Amino acid sequence: MSGLHASSSPRLAVVGIGEDGWSGLGDPAREALRAARTLIGSERQLDLVPAEITAAREPWSRPFLERVDALAAAINAGEDPTQWTVLASGDPMFHGVGTTLAARIDPALLHVVPAPSAFSIACARLGWPTDATPLVSRVKDPSNPILGRLVKAGRGVVYVPGTDGAARIAEQLRGAGLGLCRFVVMERVGGPHERIVESTAAAWSGDADDLHLVAVELVAPLRATRPPAVVQPSADPAEAALADRLTSTVPGLPDDAYVGDGQLTRAEVRAVVLAALAPRPGELLWDLGAGSGTVSIEWVRAAPGARAVGIERRDDRSATITENAARLGAAEAAELGAPGLSLLTADIEDRLDALPEPDAIFVGGGGTSAVIERCWAALRPGGRIVANAVTLEGEQALVAAASAHGGTLIRLEFSRAEPLGGFTGWKPHRPIVQWAATKDPA
Repeated sequence: MSGLHASSSPRLAVVGIGEDGWSGLGDPAREALRAARTLIGSERQLDLVPAEITAAREPWSRPFLERVDALAAAINAGEDPTQWTVLASGDPMFHGVGTTLAARIDPALLHVVPAPSAFSIACARLGWPTDATPLVSRVKDPSNPILGRLVKAGRGVVYVPGTDGAARIAEQLRGAGLGLCRFVVMERVGGPHERIVESTAAAWSGDADDLHLVAVELVAPLRATRPPAVVQPSADPAEAALADRLTSTVPGLPDDAYVGDGQLTRAEVRAVVLAALAPRPGELLWDLGAGSGTVSIEWVRAAPGARAVGIERRDDRSATITENAARLGAAEAAELGAPGLSLLTADIEDRLDALPEPDAIFVGGGGTSAVIERCWAALRPGGRIVANAVTLEGEQALVAAASAHGGTLIRLEFSRAEPLGGFTGWKPHRPIVQWAATKDPA
């Protein structure tokens, strides 16, 4: 049986080292390096170790994981792990090689000596609490979505690869209407060559040092206490208003936050729908007849790790959903049922049987009795279903569903004040009948 306490048995040392190099290491890290026989690390990390450490030096080969797998295989086969010492950037167990190794060998065979991570140093420089600041790494996964997590927390740190990493993040934020957010580029944090540049996503362009990260704060442009940006762009009032609204994850974004052909659940109705669906962390929503994607997008935004599968039969509307999701901070799921929004372009009836079990279902279009019954059967115990109808035929299907399964029926009617000649009058919108029910947990 393996133990998690300190052990006298041979272990593989994994030593974290920062940009300050040898001077920033404590005694345990220095002792591990003095005892090393072969040091494995990136060329940059190896260069930080002084010449007095006489161990052989082996840069990581490419692809990186091949050498990690070979090292783990040797240790798992019984070879002495002390013949190698691995160097890592900062904290090896925070998005580092330590976690990669711990997934491949018994953690009891690892002797990890951490240093401060670039993330913790960045938070220290900014005065941000690390426990309330999300980190998104695009080093391992360049497609890792950022907007959803930034919107939920109002701020975040992004690890980026390459000299153009900051520029690519700035471009994405501008595309989402968040060009006025605070944008801080930090190069070589923690070392003698550290450089921090304050800007906005709208103003940032050009490359940064190959070793840099980006700190983003969405609410900063609205606070008088924020230090001035290096370049203050002229503020577009519409963009500023949308950026302000996007810092909240409460459902009911304004209709004009979405692009499309007008086929969307209106903000007033959407807020009622999401309240009945009750998004919870990690839960999965089916959004059937997704239209412009408003309900599934705001479901994903509302809870950490929330997942949604949208089904829309029209190609043009599917393209619209993808655009809206990218602009409004709803991460695109890597695979069906993964965190974020998955989109299927198909008729509802053709795809229901292939979907993962849902925690909640919204039927916004095509809500026939047959579809609703299939949804009820698929819904997990304790799950919620909400269906809207604007036609008499759809209303009849909802009345039948309520008779069969219980729940509540409500009729939503609202009007908006709009210009009427030289005056202002009320313009009524079509009444919406809504059925909402929770499946018996038993």
